[in-house]
Amino acid sequence: MKRMHLVAIAVLLLPAVGTACGLWSSIREAAALRQHSVADRKRIAYGAWVPVAEEIRARVPPGGSVDVVMLTPHARETAVFAGAELAPRDVRFFDGWEAWRARRRATFFHDARAANAPAGPVPGAASLVVTIDSEMRIVTAR
Repeated sequence: MKRMHLVAIAVLLLPAVGTACGLWSSIREAAALRQHSVADRKRIAYGAWVPVAEEIRARVPPGGSVDVVMLTPHARETAVFAGAELAPRDVRFFDGWEAWRARRRATFFHDARAANAPAGPVPGAASLVVTIDSEMRIVTAR
C-alpha cells in the first residue's frame, strides 16, 4: 500500500516539476525584457513583423485597407498578429496570390462555432498589398 502511494505521488509530481521549470524559464525571460522599452519588447517578442507593421501604418491611413497575402503555411501564424497591429485599418487576408486575384478571403477557422469574418461583398482594391513569407516582404498594389 505504501509503495502504491509513492508511485501515485511520483506520477503526480513529475509533470509538476516540468511545469515549474517551464514557468521559471518564462519568469527569467520576462525579467530580462523588463530593462527594455515597450517598443523594444514588442520587437524582441514578435520579431520581423514589428518594423513592417510600423512601415505599413506610416503608409496607410487609419481609414485605408491592407491586403495580406499569406504565401506559406507559417505566414498564417504571423498574419493574425499583423491584423491586430494594423487596426483600425481594414485588413483582409488571402491564402496565396491565386486567392488574392480571385478576391477570395482566407478562412482561419473551419468550425461553424468559430468567429470567422461574416460573408459580405467581394473586397475592393486595397491601399497596400503585403505578402507574408519568411522574409516579410511588402508589395505595393498601386
